[in-house]
Amino acid sequence: MNSYVKHLLATSGLHILPDEITLSSGEKSCYYIDCRMLLLYPEFREEIGKMFFFSETLEGWSDGVDAIGGKGIGSILLCLAIQEIMTKNGCPIEVFTIRTSPKEHGVHPKMVGNIRDKRIIIVDDVMTSGDTIIESIEFAREAGAIVERAVVLVDRSEDATKKVKEKTGVLTNYVYDLKELLQEKRFHTSFSKPP
Repeated sequence: MNSYVKHLLATSGLHILPDEITLSSGEKSCYYIDCRMLLLYPEFREEIGKMFFFSETLEGWSDGVDAIGGKGIGSILLCLAIQEIMTKNGCPIEVFTIRTSPKEHGVHPKMVGNIRDKRIIIVDDVMTSGDTIIESIEFAREAGAIVERAVVLVDRSEDATKKVKEKTGVLTNYVYDLKELLQEKRFHTSFSKPP
């Protein structure tokens, strides 16, 4: 995996807080992971896209797939990063996004993009409980898509991938887990402290 991406995620994306906060999943934790700010930087976004496209761990993850997408800002930023690199390397792929709340106006109140009869992958930046992935899979299927798998950048919980598989039958791959990022952060924190 890309050591630059791992380093930045651990040192700038992972925050260790003095008190627990409530995450969007409803769970409480002292660890908060925010990939969105990093994905706003072109250099990081390019590295993320390359990591997904050239990854040996995720090899073949996008073969024969028409579109990637998911729910929320982290998902769309990650999808656009992947799409850019895939397009540059002669493998164009469509992107779609599922809105977190339906719009009162427009043609597609719950989604941007057309996924009917398309083979898709659900993509997200961080997975905690797996509920967002499950909701995205269910919505995509209702919209007529064939969901091939789910891919996340950071998996906070070992139980989430199992939960997604049990509830939807869809395999979820992840690039990093919370333990890896904590180890990386602790290594760089202790290394950077003066003796």
